[in-house]
Amino acid sequence: MGGKLKRRISRTKRERTQYLEGMWREQVKANCDYKCVVCGMALRGPKTPNAPVGDCHHIAARKSNALHYDVKNGVYLCKGHHRFWVHSPDTIRAHWTTEKVREYIGEAQWLYLVQLRADTRKRSLAEIEAELMKNSA
Repeated sequence: MGGKLKRRISRTKRERTQYLEGMWREQVKANCDYKCVVCGMALRGPKTPNAPVGDCHHIAARKSNALHYDVKNGVYLCKGHHRFWVHSPDTIRAHWTTEKVREYIGEAQWLYLVQLRADTRKRSLAEIEAELMKNSA
């Protein structure tokens, strides 16, 4: 009996996490005007349903909930810049894209993310959901 209840709770937590991920992605896409922040290519959004699909990318590693769900820690990239440039084994290409993203978000936001990365406090899913709801309003 206890195993069934535990699975039900974790499934609910997983569903909630997926919901928060979706909210985060939609806000990141809207913040970037549904365009790749590196090349400016129009990507799929409400006004461009036939455009290519892009990827939301976490600027700073998403080690904590503070970074994972912070909308300021995301950019919208075309598939080429996300896969070939950001996650490239070629460090020169990856560094170039990082610098383009840093230029796009500005020094103030970059420093904000550096500070947030140092923040080790745990945030509950309820806190995160409330913040995402506030941002989408």
